[in-house]
This record gives sequence, C-alpha cells and structure tokens, in this order.
Amino acid sequence: MNANLHVSPALARVGVRCLHTPAPVVGLGAPRLVRARSRVISRSTSSVGASGDVGEARELIANMEEKTDSNGAQAVVDDVEGEIVKPSLANNPVVRSLALAVVILAAGRSTTLLSQKWAIFTHVIAFGAWFGASLWVSLIGGLTMFKNMPRQMFGRVQAKLFPKYFFLASTMTGVMLLTPITAAKPYAVIIALISSLVNWLLVEPRATKVMFERYELENTKPRDEKKIKELYKQFSMYHGASSIFNLTALLAGFGHAWTLAAAVVV
Repeated sequence: MNANLHVSPALARVGVRCLHTPAPVVGLGAPRLVRARSRVISRSTSSVGASGDVGEARELIANMEEKTDSNGAQAVVDDVEGEIVKPSLANNPVVRSLALAVVILAAGRSTTLLSQKWAIFTHVIAFGAWFGASLWVSLIGGLTMFKNMPRQMFGRVQAKLFPKYFFLASTMTGVMLLTPITAAKPYAVIIALISSLVNWLLVEPRATKVMFERYELENTKPRDEKKIKELYKQFSMYHGASSIFNLTALLAGFGHAWTLAAAVVV
C-alpha cells in the first residue's frame, strides 16, 4: 500500500461504523467481522504522512474504541458518584433481624408448628450444623489458615467467611430456641444466640472495616506508621471482643450438648 495514501475523515468514520456494528446486524460471523473491521481500521490508519486528515481519523477511531465493549456495542459509562437514596430504618440489618425474631418467637409461642419427632429432628440438625461449624472455625480451620497464609490474604478470606459463619450460628441457635426438646431452661442456647448476633451485626463489621483501612495504608507509599498503629489498636480491640463472644457461644454449645446428653434415655 502507498505510504503516502491520503485518508479522509469520511473513510475513517466508515471504519468506525464497521467497528461498532454488531455481528448479527451485518450478517457476519464473529471471526469474519473482526477481520473486516481490522482491514478497514488498518486502511484508515496505515498512512505515515503528515496529513491532518489521517491524524483526525486516528483520533476518531481511538476515541470510539474506548467507548466500545468487547461485543462491539456502545458502552455505557456510569461514573456518577453518590448514594441512590439514603437507607431507611427498615433496611437496617439489625432492625430486620429483630423484627424477624419477634415474628418467629410470637408464632412459635402461639402455635404448634412441628410434631415432637420433627421438633427433635430439627433441633438436633440445627445443633449439629452450628456446633460442628463452631468447632471447625474456632479450633481447626482458622488456626490452620493463620499459620499457613500471608497475613493480608488470611484477613481477606476471613472477611468473607466470618459473616457467613456468624449468620449460620445466629440462625441455627434461633431454630434451636424455637424447637425445645428438653424440660430444662435453654439458657445456654440463649447465650449462644446473643453472642452470635452481637458478633454478626456489630463487632465483625467494625473489625473488618478497620482491618481493610489498615491494609490500604500498609500498601500505600509512603506508609503512615502512626495511623497504622492506631488502626492496629482498634482492630485488636474488636478482634478481642469478637473472640470472647465466639468463645462464649462455643462454651454454651458444650453446655447445651451436656443437657441433650442428659435427656437421652438409654
């Protein structure tokens, strides 16, 4: 091809239109469409001359390519910042959880939803799921990851696991409270439920927020050591509180296991 070929903006716009035409419209398969676009773009931009038209063509194609997604469709740029709407009280997770608990407790006290056998089955399954997960997370899984993973990677994994773990603990202990199978007062279950709810809704979100703030500062140059030290103290406080609540729930689980064992007739 002639190195001094003059390319007009009109030809460049033809190339751009071809670039942005979806394959189903022009009746070409994806590979053929890509080759067709490449030929037009190459023809529109191969000139090495000093023509202003060529520079304009190149700039036009580059600008349009930036606004096109991988399928050749016009990309939608959503860079508007700010909240859609201020969250209402009804969207608060604490309020939702409390409302759900009140409704379930009221329904459970006023009606007999399950037969005795189904209540026992549900209670045992809920206890096994919660207590087994608690033993694994507290004594095996968490310690193993802590000793064998980089610190920040370990923290990021735990930030994904802990909300699910505390949600499971809160849900299962709530189910246990609604399906009593012994005459003993369920004090241990109540303690475990309260400890799990506090961890799930209050302590863990704050600890995770502080942890990620600290990670961001640690990965920024230059490091603000004073601020990092302050965040370290805050995280240690929240982490210590979370560990105490989790240990309390775990010990309550052992107490409830003893109650269940005492109720078994051999």
